[in-house]
Amino acid sequence: MSGRATEELREQYETHLRRCHDCRRVHRLLLALYEDPFQDLPEPSPERHARMFHRILERTDAHRALRRPTWRRLPLRNLGFGVGLAAAGIFALSLIPATSDPPAALSTNEPHVLAEPTADTGGIDHPAQGFARRLAGSASVDVPNARASSGTVYPVGSRFRVPLSSSLQLTLAGKVVANLTPGTEATWHEASPQVIRVELDRGLLAMRYDRRPADPILEVVTPDTVVRVVGTVFTVQVDYEKNTTVSVLRGEVEVLDTSRSGVLAEVQAGYRYDHRAGTFSDVGRSEVAAAMPISGDEAALAMGTVPLGWVVPGLSDDPDGRHLSSVPTGDAAPTPTSLNIAARRTPTSHQDHEDDGEQLLEELMADAARARRNEIRRMLHTCRRFYDDPDERYRAAACLARFLKRYGRSPLAVEGYLLVGMLRMDYALDFDAADIAFQEFLRRAPDHPRAELARYRLWLSATEDGRISQALERGRDYLERYPNGRYVGRVLQRFPELKSSL
Repeated sequence: MSGRATEELREQYETHLRRCHDCRRVHRLLLALYEDPFQDLPEPSPERHARMFHRILERTDAHRALRRPTWRRLPLRNLGFGVGLAAAGIFALSLIPATSDPPAALSTNEPHVLAEPTADTGGIDHPAQGFARRLAGSASVDVPNARASSGTVYPVGSRFRVPLSSSLQLTLAGKVVANLTPGTEATWHEASPQVIRVELDRGLLAMRYDRRPADPILEVVTPDTVVRVVGTVFTVQVDYEKNTTVSVLRGEVEVLDTSRSGVLAEVQAGYRYDHRAGTFSDVGRSEVAAAMPISGDEAALAMGTVPLGWVVPGLSDDPDGRHLSSVPTGDAAPTPTSLNIAARRTPTSHQDHEDDGEQLLEELMADAARARRNEIRRMLHTCRRFYDDPDERYRAAACLARFLKRYGRSPLAVEGYLLVGMLRMDYALDFDAADIAFQEFLRRAPDHPRAELARYRLWLSATEDGRISQALERGRDYLERYPNGRYVGRVLQRFPELKSSL
């Protein structure tokens, strides 16, 4: 694919891989060859190699029409010939220029302009990226070389214990969004260019990983398995008997034994795998509810529905029927209430149309302006309330979309752009769209009381996205503007070399 496939083509490709076991095997083989063409790969027999490709071609309409019986006798003498052809094809595809721009990450009428090019393909290239950040909720956190932490930024080695009365939402290395449900205990063990590793001791953990080509593999280690992830939405649960259950809503994961020497199961979207019983079943409402706060699907969040990209057996493809309460399961899970924000209008008095005096006109204008200010404040307060609630935060997207559509041009509504940027950054990991929203906030209100927060967020966006040169530039700008600012410690924690800017 060479990183040039459109989102629609990639989805079709991944959908086909989920249905074709032989195609997945060839895909993994070609991917390994593409990443390291000099490695020693296992060489199957010519007969097995021919059978494998025969089964793949049988799935295509063109082959069904031709029905060439000589395929089984195709003289493939060794794997090197077939793999060489595949490598040549991949190399040729990589030389084809992209014919269209990728789809925009955020629907907006404003130009998509960034301070520096973002041609990187992911990865963890700087120590400043190796931190976890709390998005919402609360937990007891033990950090390395310290007894406990009450902050919001945590280094590798931190252990999280979520109380039964709360949940915790995190980003790991700016790439993985995680939701730790009540009672969960987990430890973040590693963040390197090769792997992001989390150990789950107990509880239910939901994660979303929209992996880019150079990003590391994600592993979730439980007492009896290792869940290996390339990019997907999934949950892992460890019960009190230390049994592991893996559910997948989008993509596919591999469940390995603790030695990583053998694959116990390949869990596809829509299935739940029970390790101890060795059985598969349909995903349930509890897994969907755990993943909803980190879905990152803008359209689904705006409607408060289960994303269309998630595979939930028995759930309709109609957005009106994809609410959490419609998930066909008997599991007890909290069902989010539907969002109902009613626009309130203050009734005006003095409705005597025969009196058109100046005093009456001034009173009507003052009443209208006062009612509009109160309405803007009430609706923005509602959006803030959704954003501050870890379990209802995904509803803030719909609230803010309506708020900016109705009042976006009003100076009183400028804070909505700041909240939109924070949502896009924290839950969608859409750093480009977040930059646009933060810059629009600062353009409209450079002296706003929350301008410091917007500039800090601009720095954080560049840092977690791996745009290190831009992060250093924005960090210096922040320290020069706010030498005694609220976030000075967080900037210096990731970039100690910026102390000279104070």
